[in-house]
Amino acid sequence: MKKICLLCLLLFALLLGACSPDYSYSEAESSKQETDKQRIDLLETTFYSGYYQSIGESGLQELFGNSPIKCLCGPNGSLLYANTPTQMIFTYATEQNVWNYMAYDKLTGNFSYACRDVLCGHDNCLFSTDKKIYSGGKHLFFVPQFGSGEIYMSDLSGVNPQKISVPMDAELLSETDQGLYWCNAELENQKVFYSLWRYEYSTNDSVRLTDPAENVIFQVVGDTVYVHDMESLTLYRLSSDFTQRTEVANDVINLSNFGGELYDYDHHTGVLKKLLDGKMTAVATIPSVCDYWVSDGYVYYCFTDSAQIEANKSDTELYEYLSEYNQTCGNVYRIKEGEDTSELVYHGAHDGKPDLIDYIFADGQVLYIQYRNYQNFENNFSKQRGQEELVIVDITMETSLMISY
Repeated sequence: MKKICLLCLLLFALLLGACSPDYSYSEAESSKQETDKQRIDLLETTFYSGYYQSIGESGLQELFGNSPIKCLCGPNGSLLYANTPTQMIFTYATEQNVWNYMAYDKLTGNFSYACRDVLCGHDNCLFSTDKKIYSGGKHLFFVPQFGSGEIYMSDLSGVNPQKISVPMDAELLSETDQGLYWCNAELENQKVFYSLWRYEYSTNDSVRLTDPAENVIFQVVGDTVYVHDMESLTLYRLSSDFTQRTEVANDVINLSNFGGELYDYDHHTGVLKKLLDGKMTAVATIPSVCDYWVSDGYVYYCFTDSAQIEANKSDTELYEYLSEYNQTCGNVYRIKEGEDTSELVYHGAHDGKPDLIDYIFADGQVLYIQYRNYQNFENNFSKQRGQEELVIVDITMETSLMISY
């Protein structure tokens, strides 16, 4: 397994709460290995995924399905990712600390610059890191991160970009064959009103689909629109002309969209519900999580384990740090929807000390995990935690590739 050491960005630890119910886990081999310090050129590295190879391009397209447009990023938004059916695009720092977007080809296992222009210097192009990149499965969307600017859209290879009539502060939600769904927020009399819009591919123009409303969140699955009323905690489905609401479920707390499926997670009870046959149905119970993701019938999650904190009591500095922030989140578990027993699929530790996982993304049975290994040091502002890394894990092969920033 090749390992890569690149230059590190340092982020603050996640400050999330935890609970400690009694959960049992089956045995699982860890694919995690220690990082060496040799610097290897990412462009000359290949990470072969047996899982991706086994399902092929058609399987990858099916896996992506009606996935919403999501910002895949770390806690402070410093490391950015965009998932497409056949590529994972992510930010990367060279030895000269120049940041670029790289692309991991899921079928070949090769890494390349996301920009396909071999003559481009990549410092001021469409893929420069002053933009966030989003994917709806059919196109890439390039949104300026700072100041003013305009959103551009290209095909999935990044060619044929065109400016689109969507404001840069819009929340991009989902895309279908008809167009790009997005949410607009308007401030009026110190209140925020949200409305749903769609950029029509046939006319290259945006049209408003709903009237502005307070305390609502939109989720789009295919061309079906759901409205989550955050005040009444009620989930509604809109009619095809977007004028009528039909009640779907009550007591919906934290609505999420994974692969075109709607889920509701209660951090207090640990119950995860899924919209099945028009109603919210419990499909799993998991601890109060640091982060979780649902893909291909499995729920992947990491959580703060109080027993793991106590296990480090002999290391005074580490124990004080973990106790202060109540954080471990070094392992990733998964549970199949409808079943009771979780299994450990990734063990994160360096020199016996737990890693802090900032973000997990599951793509079928391949995991993308952003974490930091434990290093204490003082600066003028606060105590921070160590070297940031991205690890790609193929669960079916128990192999992983580690990329240190």
